[in-house]
Amino acid sequence: MMKLNRIVMACLFTSILYACGERVIDYPAFEIKNSSGLEITRVVLNDTATVVYAEAYTYPGGWVRVDSSMYIQAEGKQYLVQRSEGLTLNERFVMTDSGMCSFKLFFPPIPRGVNTIDLIEGRMNLGGWHVWGLNLNPEIEVAPSSIQREMEARTWEEADVLPPAELKMGRTRVKVCLCGYRELMDGRDVEILVSDLFCGGREFTERIDKDYNCTFEFDQYSTTWVYLSNALFRTLIVLAPGDDVEVYVDLQEATRQASRYQNNRIKAHPLVYVIGDSKYIALNHALQNYSRGNQFFPESFYKDINGMNADEYTAYVMKLYRASLDSLASDTTIPSGLRQYLAIGIKSFAARFICDGGRNLESAYREANSIDWDQREIDFEAPVFTDKHFSILKELDLNNLNVLYSRDFPYSINDIFYRVNTSERLEKVLGTNKGFLFDYFKIQGIYGQLENMQPLTKEQQKNLASIDPYYTRVVEQVQRQIEAKVAASKEEAGKRIREVPQVPVEKLFDAIVSRYKGKAVLVDFWATWCGPCRSSIAQFEPRKKRFENDDVVFVYLTGESSPQVKWLEMITGIQGDHYRLSERQWNYVCDHFGIDGIPSYVFVDKQGKASLRDDFHQIGIETGLRQVLDSIGN
Repeated sequence: MMKLNRIVMACLFTSILYACGERVIDYPAFEIKNSSGLEITRVVLNDTATVVYAEAYTYPGGWVRVDSSMYIQAEGKQYLVQRSEGLTLNERFVMTDSGMCSFKLFFPPIPRGVNTIDLIEGRMNLGGWHVWGLNLNPEIEVAPSSIQREMEARTWEEADVLPPAELKMGRTRVKVCLCGYRELMDGRDVEILVSDLFCGGREFTERIDKDYNCTFEFDQYSTTWVYLSNALFRTLIVLAPGDDVEVYVDLQEATRQASRYQNNRIKAHPLVYVIGDSKYIALNHALQNYSRGNQFFPESFYKDINGMNADEYTAYVMKLYRASLDSLASDTTIPSGLRQYLAIGIKSFAARFICDGGRNLESAYREANSIDWDQREIDFEAPVFTDKHFSILKELDLNNLNVLYSRDFPYSINDIFYRVNTSERLEKVLGTNKGFLFDYFKIQGIYGQLENMQPLTKEQQKNLASIDPYYTRVVEQVQRQIEAKVAASKEEAGKRIREVPQVPVEKLFDAIVSRYKGKAVLVDFWATWCGPCRSSIAQFEPRKKRFENDDVVFVYLTGESSPQVKWLEMITGIQGDHYRLSERQWNYVCDHFGIDGIPSYVFVDKQGKASLRDDFHQIGIETGLRQVLDSIGN
């Protein structure tokens, strides 16, 4: 009854507005926008004002800001924002626990008959709140993008067959084209993550050119998935070594799919289109048209498993696995090649669930009892999983090259090796001592040795000699590439590397900062594999110039978890003094300051007083450092 009353009141309100000559557009569609953190929920047009109702989203404790340079562009004319309600222009609004802030922006009236407007935050070249093609006429659908029209006119083959995965070396080329990109948009840097036989993935970043394109070239050693992303989109494609493809990203579709209110308004279309020289063109197109997501993981999963023992949990996961496979097999709308690909993913997913049983059961207990992970000591003891439970992995049939298709590779396999940690146990669990998993087991740790410029152990050399010679050829090629990278970066990196003082760990931090006596020091705790670390460093690097007259030194500490080769390569682009600590040194210094995650920052004033600055995470390094320097009268 209350819901009906609200609908009646809304209709009455709209009728009154129309009677007053006002026009109301609820949840207007848009052509493209720059951020999923802004949603336009209503536009009211009348003879005295244009009112834009909006919602801003960010994490609790984060902040949002609307600049007084915000304007509407309509038919070539700009209409500057006049005032706001719900937040104050030019001031930061600290987000509440809800993670959402509603507000209104008031602009001058725009001419009658205008069908579309742009909403632009004038002060921002990149990263601002920009919305293009905001539709003021609901009777007219937003036109599909030009790339969508062009690609839908093509003839696409059905993904009827999934080619066998293969081990092969090749130089792969991927050209990424951002279709619909606007000059004020974010996302100029495109990243790809390449799943790798030797490690979790290799990352590459390229900046788009004047035509909004960029090209990646990399060595590939097997059939693999590649994850592409920037600030506006993310997707996954499958490639074979030596493929030469072009990936057309429909940013109009990407930003619509990311909208809370527009994502289900019209039929979904592919986010990207892959064309070129690859046997996976049909599969990638079918993947882009598949929108059902993960059918394996039910919403009630943690509720269902709470209180189970190891036998019950294993049986429950396998029941989900078999039901998922049966459902997939019965769906004749899915091309057979895609169906085979998805089945491999389900098998890999089930393997991870089996291997992570203890952790999942603890998660279920915490959820049922509202216990946060910050509370480490709890009244829960996970059941013991043994090889009896892991032997169910034999049914999953992952001991072959097709496991390379799984988007969980190599993580699912690493989970198996973590639980079944000897070749003897693996043979017992799988009922054989041959197959891809056994070869892959024997190359574990080799890439880490190479990245840290350490020779292979005798056992690793023996393992390599006992398996497919292909792996030896790959190791030799990777070793040559690493040596070339080290030679290229060592001279520049050497200018920034500082020797770690040879003192007891209790005196290490003081010994490091004592080298900068009389100066302020900002110490950044980071790692090469840490995405937030790299992001914050990249954002702050060009802003260091603003502190040239502040007598401040930038010091970077990392540990042995940062592969030495990658560390040398990265620090060539990071101005400051760099120290690579041993595991013992890193752990002691982190424990001393109470650091339980990275990036973390410690500020040392000119008198040598050090303090952990957790606030830099939220307000940013530049803002935080400026505030602390001003507060001490630097």
